[in-house]
Formats: sequence, C-alpha cells, structure tokens
Amino acid sequence: MYSKLLSFGLLLTLLLLPANGRSADDSPLPSADLCRAAIDQALAKEQRIYRTVLFGRKEAKDAPVGEVRFDKQGRAFYKRDKYMWVHASNDGNVFYINAMMDNEAELDSVPVDQGGAELSKDTLPRRGILDTKRTMTSELIPYLAQTFRAFACRVDMVCDRIEKSMNQEGNSESVEIPIHVNGCIRVESEEWNSIPVCHFTGEGGAAYKDMADVTQYCQKVGDGLVQRENEILKMMVEYDAAYRSLLQFAGVFDEFLQEFRWTITGSIRKAASIIGSLGRIPCFISSCDEHPPPTTELDYFIGQPSPIYVPDYSPGD
Repeated sequence: MYSKLLSFGLLLTLLLLPANGRSADDSPLPSADLCRAAIDQALAKEQRIYRTVLFGRKEAKDAPVGEVRFDKQGRAFYKRDKYMWVHASNDGNVFYINAMMDNEAELDSVPVDQGGAELSKDTLPRRGILDTKRTMTSELIPYLAQTFRAFACRVDMVCDRIEKSMNQEGNSESVEIPIHVNGCIRVESEEWNSIPVCHFTGEGGAAYKDMADVTQYCQKVGDGLVQRENEILKMMVEYDAAYRSLLQFAGVFDEFLQEFRWTITGSIRKAASIIGSLGRIPCFISSCDEHPPPTTELDYFIGQPSPIYVPDYSPGD
C-alpha cells in the first residue's frame, strides 16, 4: 500500500516538474520571431519616451479624445470620451479612468537618478521642449540636439541588450546584464535585464542563423528609426522656427497697430478741439471770414467795439 502511494507521489512530482528547467508557467521558448517582436516593443517605447520629452505629456483629463497612451505593461489605450480610456484591442473589460491612466502610464526605462525622464503622476503636466514659451527656436537647438543624441544612445543600448541576451542560456530566466555603449551613460536597472525569448545559447536556445538574423534586424531597424526621427526633427525645427517668427511678427505688428491707432485717434481728437477753439482766435487777414455768419443785425454788433461818433461836416458850413 505504501509502495503504491510512494510510486504515485513520484509520478505526480515528475509530471509537475517544468520541462528543460524552465518555470512552470509555460514561458515561451526563445525564437527569432519572438525576439524580433521584443526588439520592436523596446524600440517603440524609446521612441514614445523621446517624443514625450519633445512634446510633453498632459494630464489624462486634459488630453483630447482619441489620444493613445501606453501603460506600464506596454498595453495601448485610447481616450474614448471625456473620462474613459479603453484598451486598443477592443476589450471592453479593460479600461482606465483619467486618474488611473495618470497613475498607470508608462515610465522611462532609465531611472531618474541615472539620467532618465521624470514621468510620474506627480510631475504632470510635463511641458515638452517645444512647449517652451518666450524663447526663439535657436535657443532650443542645444536641448533638442542633446535629446536626439540621448535617443540615439537608447537605440544602441537596445541592440546591445539584445546581443548580450543572446549569450545567455536558453533555459534561464531574465538575468542582470551590464548595458554600456561608448559615448553613452551606463545604465543598471531591471528594465534593462536580459530578454528570455532572446536567450539563444545552450540547450533550449535558437540556431546560429537566428542569432545573426536578429542581430542584423536590430541594427537595421534601429538605424532606420534614428534616421527617420532625425528627418522629422528637422521638419519640426523648421516649422517651429517659422511659427515663432510669425508670432513674433504678429506681436510686433499688433503693438504697432495699437500705437498707430492711439496716435490717429489722439490726433483727430486734438484736431477737433482745435477747430472748436478757432472762433476765439482773432483774424488779422483780409480774407478771413467769420464763422458762423451773423443771423441778425443785433448778433453782428454783439461783441463789436462801440462805434465812434463823427459829426457830419459839409464844405458850405
């Protein structure tokens, strides 16, 4: 009896053990397709963080309807109405309200103390570089250039993370790996640990052709992303410079119109007051006519000096 129970217990234990030393939660095996998908997700997140630094992030309640944001799990949500954010997969059971969206919005993968962007709920609304007011575009160029350089570093760091992940055992979980790219800040964070679906070394890993394919894929996609964002940044700088120049011209022209309007108005008012006082100024020229003309003979003599009496004198007298 006891031997049967012991045999049954051993059989049950063997059945419950995970295959290939992996966890019992049916984790996906490493493959080139899954690794490429992980690359796309990592690069897309770095692009979103980069654009958040450029354009800023409003509070969820102030965001326009239709805006798309991602949560900390990498799921996309769009704002359906004034209060609700719905999962992009049309799953009606997954939604956020504005306060939840602010609290669950994705953060920078690089810690703040290591040079990452502060995107927590307490810092909202976050103003972007292009939202800076009372500044010329030429004064923003150093900050835009530094932000783009940081984005290029992030892209290279993603590919470095992929290459170091491929050197890990295929049957292992995510492990801590050092991420360091020449000319960029060294990052040490759990967000930059190895990616299990990219563990191509040893038993349970992928073939060598998959390693070469994934390496070239990350470099090609990363370079294309950096080049495309570079062209977009040039276009944005040109537009921003034209827009700020137009605002500056509009402000100066508006001020000129205000000053010009007050000058014209003041001149007309002064001219009217002068015209009203012209009747009190004596006229010393022969062509000066009185205005208004007298209506009666009595009106004519009002204000005139008293006439001098001259006796009538005739030669016969």
